[in-house]
Amino acid sequence: MILFVERVLDIPLIDYVTTLTDRLRQGTDTEMYLKAVVGTYQQLYRFVRYLNKPKDATTAFRQTLFNHVDQLFAEQVEPYLRVELDYYKKLCDSVVESWKKKVSTSNSVWSNVADHGRSK
Repeated sequence: MILFVERVLDIPLIDYVTTLTDRLRQGTDTEMYLKAVVGTYQQLYRFVRYLNKPKDATTAFRQTLFNHVDQLFAEQVEPYLRVELDYYKKLCDSVVESWKKKVSTSNSVWSNVADHGRSK
């Protein structure tokens, strides 16, 4: 049974996942790529959990399938982390820039108030 399930995970599912993530990573929507990788991993785990419902499924069977999913996704982890890091760096940089603009705007307002107070 394990061999059959591993082949199902290997051939059609991981080929689909690899194609999906490669196309999304090459696209322009980084957020969609990040969500797709995480969502696909979660759905594969749900699928494996569903396969483990029979009462006669041993702990070794369950653990073997979960380990297999982890091995299949191992090649996706590094590119995912690289893209995620770049995405959050850009996001943080944009937040910091908006704060800098707000601070410079409020500083110029206060300097105008101070200049106006001195001129009286």
